[in-house]
Amino acid sequence: MTLSSPSKSSYEFGNGLVLRWSTAADAPRIANLVGKAFREKETDPLHQGLYDTVIRLMSGSHPAMGPNDYALVEDTSKEGKPVVACSCYLKETWSYDGIKIPVGRPEIVASDPEYRNQGLVRRVFELLHERSAANQDLLQAITGIPNFYRQFGYEYALDLGGKCLVSAHAVPELKEGESEPYSLREATEDDLPLIESCYSRRKPQSLVWCEVPAAFWRYHINAEKEQSGLRGYFRIRIIADAAGKGQGFLMVPGNRWGSELPVLLLDVQPGVPLSVLMPSLLRALKTWGEQLPSGIRQHPLKEITFHLGGQHPVYDALGKDLISKQEQPYAWYIRVPDLPAFLKKITPVLEQRLIGTAMENYSGELKLNFYRGCIRLVFKEGHLANIEKFRLKPFENETDGAFPYGAFLKLLFGYRGLDELRRMFPDVSANSKGEALLKILFPTRYSFPFGS
Repeated sequence: MTLSSPSKSSYEFGNGLVLRWSTAADAPRIANLVGKAFREKETDPLHQGLYDTVIRLMSGSHPAMGPNDYALVEDTSKEGKPVVACSCYLKETWSYDGIKIPVGRPEIVASDPEYRNQGLVRRVFELLHERSAANQDLLQAITGIPNFYRQFGYEYALDLGGKCLVSAHAVPELKEGESEPYSLREATEDDLPLIESCYSRRKPQSLVWCEVPAAFWRYHINAEKEQSGLRGYFRIRIIADAAGKGQGFLMVPGNRWGSELPVLLLDVQPGVPLSVLMPSLLRALKTWGEQLPSGIRQHPLKEITFHLGGQHPVYDALGKDLISKQEQPYAWYIRVPDLPAFLKKITPVLEQRLIGTAMENYSGELKLNFYRGCIRLVFKEGHLANIEKFRLKPFENETDGAFPYGAFLKLLFGYRGLDELRRMFPDVSANSKGEALLKILFPTRYSFPFGS
């Protein structure tokens, strides 16, 4: 289905099913569907953490979305008009090598098992993409189950996660007569400059980065102090030295994940010796983790996990003696609906990459074939003067490179290099000029975009 009228407030498509954007009154029904869909077993109660997350997202106080930002399908023929499919729309700002990019984030996608295989999630995503286009988002990004979102134009193109595990039994004890060099304390709004400074330290090493606003940190700092009983927030802690001075921060979920205490963010000030910090921090995390709730099933703390990407100095500081297992990243699904617009946005980056290379001050074209259409990049003395779509004429097949569209996204975001893509995909190719330009313009780069 293609939505015929972007200005319409709702779409009916038979049997009482209605597609529309949410209102505040829908929050309990959306939360009920999400809580039901994300259970581990059919006999389990509602997933309380995600139920509460939906209530928070739709409360009007969340920095990434509000009560009108859930796309949903409801069955108006049933009593109570249950919500049977939905996805939220989070608004974030990411950056690509320093260039800020508006991003739309579909997340917490759910459908009622009794209504599946009717294309309802596809309709929800068409509504989301319509909103995202109206907001001039240059890309959409989602974390999700394997393969599913490819059907909506998404492709794996950025690292997601990556973690190492430390057994709770392996945490070293403090030696007799010694005192802890570091401790944890609850963050306050006065700590925002420290948190933002530490969080940004890894930005230069990450091609794609999430520009987390101060409102995000503030929201979660204050959420922990609430008396509402709602889950769905993060706990932020300051890492303080023996003198009580803040030297870094870390963030964990409001509840443990069963027997696991996941550390989702951890960064420190320059000069903090990680080899001294980590044993002390592990002891603090173990003590704290044993006190945190663990969900519907009460599990003892078995491991502390550091979800800090595919690489992080903390992993090196922990070393093989403490790390019992290391898991490679999964991947973000990425969708770029208007590739020329995205390339125009990052033009300063592309021009900078030419400097100091064999293609410096290049004048000429780079023609790329995506099999359903082509793009021409026109350079004049090293400046990207124009980017335009075009179609090959009959009997014309000469371009500088050819890619399935999804494969090019992997190149664009530094996720895979040209040589690797050619080994993976027989329909990826480049002539000598195209190879030289593509390897300079789109080098392989590490990314750790934290989804706020």
